Amino acid sequence: MFLFETGYYKANRIGMMLCGTWPEQSFTTKLTIRILHTGPIILLLIAEFFYFYGIRGDFREVIPCLPSPMTIFVAFIKFNLLASNKKMVKDIIDKMRNDWEYLEKTSTNKIMHINAAKGRQRILTYMYYLMISASMYIGCSFIPKALDIIIPLNETRKNIAPFETDYKVDLDDYFYLIVLHGLVTCTTTVTFLWVTDAFIMVMVQHCCGLFGTIGHVLKQLNEKISEKDEKNIINYAILMHKRAITFADFIESTVTVMYGFVVLINMIAISVTGVETIFRWDNRDVRLKFVAYTIAEIVHLFFNTLPSQQLIDDSGKVFDSIYECDWSSLSIKSQKLIWLMLVRSTRPCYLTAGKFYELNMENFSQVVRTAVSYLTVLTSFK
Repeated sequence: MFLFETGYYKANRIGMMLCGTWPEQSFTTKLTIRILHTGPIILLLIAEFFYFYGIRGDFREVIPCLPSPMTIFVAFIKFNLLASNKKMVKDIIDKMRNDWEYLEKTSTNKIMHINAAKGRQRILTYMYYLMISASMYIGCSFIPKALDIIIPLNETRKNIAPFETDYKVDLDDYFYLIVLHGLVTCTTTVTFLWVTDAFIMVMVQHCCGLFGTIGHVLKQLNEKISEKDEKNIINYAILMHKRAITFADFIESTVTVMYGFVVLINMIAISVTGVETIFRWDNRDVRLKFVAYTIAEIVHLFFNTLPSQQLIDDSGKVFDSIYECDWSSLSIKSQKLIWLMLVRSTRPCYLTAGKFYELNMENFSQVVRTAVSYLTVLTSFK
């Protein structure tokens, strides 16, 4: 099944190849790509360290330095999930291919296609969002130059670097090179974020497709079918339910530690960028940059929460499917088997951050509220 080659998840394969995390790439190719990606990021972190060292002790000046390394750190954590687990990634891809090859021969293949199409749409939407956010952030560096052309003053406006850095050179003389370096670094960081998040999204979407097939086959249960067909349908439903739960548990164990860091850092970053937005509200040249950064952090956390919420919803629908099927017309043995599925389906599957924080929309709103409360405390230093 060419699911990742020419199918719904072709974009995932291209992105992973560009990052050097596609398991079927050679070691030399992956190493070369990773060096090319990490080199500019390391140089930026060094320049940020020089700037941070120069303003150490000044709380007001330290705050703007924090969001950038935080975001890069999150990107590296996510990138490491794929880069250091080649076998895990390959096993997942092979499993998804095998599931598709098996289900393509059944009446439930339509459910898988619907879920795969949703997954593709979601990862592309997420990609466009990240591209727009990165473009807005880098584009803010050109606002002073644009204003000099549109609304000229007696003197040239001060240039704004994409990141708070100290390259040990004059910003005005090397402005375009510094912006180019920022653009390359920002693009790499965004790519790392998208590739990992998109892979998690398609894993969850695939798992939701497996849950969806259960409801489809249970609708076929009625008093008109033979006992043999009844048995085959229930056995198939139990098999797919177990398969989906096992895959959901595997996804959870794979991403829980990573999400623990991501949620914590995102909460801090939202507070920090929000405070900086308030501190610099009178400076319209940088105000837009920090507003965009704050919104980007919130939306990024939203997209990280969305797969888990969908997993909760779709795994919970199994209970409704069992309850709504014509179970009263089944044999006693079949009813007992259905009952076991019913009991298990009362506990929906979900993803966690560090095993202690359940990712869902309710908790997402709570995290945002907590970040806002931190923002209020930090603002008191103004």
